[in-house]
Amino acid sequence: MTTLDAFFDGFDRVLGWITAGLLAVAYALSVYGVFERYVIAGSGTDWIMEVVVFGMVWAILLSVARIEHRRAHIRMDIVWRGFSERGQIRAEYVALLLGLGFSLLLVWSGWLVVQDAIRWDERTDSSLRLPFWIYYVSLSTAFGVHVLFVLHRLSKLMRGTLSLEHGDLSD
Repeated sequence: MTTLDAFFDGFDRVLGWITAGLLAVAYALSVYGVFERYVIAGSGTDWIMEVVVFGMVWAILLSVARIEHRRAHIRMDIVWRGFSERGQIRAEYVALLLGLGFSLLLVWSGWLVVQDAIRWDERTDSSLRLPFWIYYVSLSTAFGVHVLFVLHRLSKLMRGTLSLEHGDLSD
């Protein structure tokens, strides 16, 4: 394993902890929101669901990058297994290049939306008045990380060190 491989594996673990933390906070706030609604009637915390949605979106999008790093995305195994090793390598190049192009498009278009949200000072309706760019920047951030993981996998494929076996999501 190279230093670069170790870096990306460590980065993947950090993303896992961030994702787990976001999900834990979203869960805790959801439970508190239900408790508050039925037990502490009239307390009026109107921002809980906004924060939960922001956290969930960030967690889900960051998980997309982790799935890319681990090669655990969905593919048609029946077709994949029908390819020769050379065919699998070609298919991997095509998939990675398409994924890279799609990810770059999402980074760019997501950034345009972030700029508009900042320019227009878009905010949520709750008492927190969260700026929407925090929500929108999750797309560019997550797919920026995705680009890094795709480039790393492309470099491993070009060096001949990328395993063509399907990955898993276990930590």
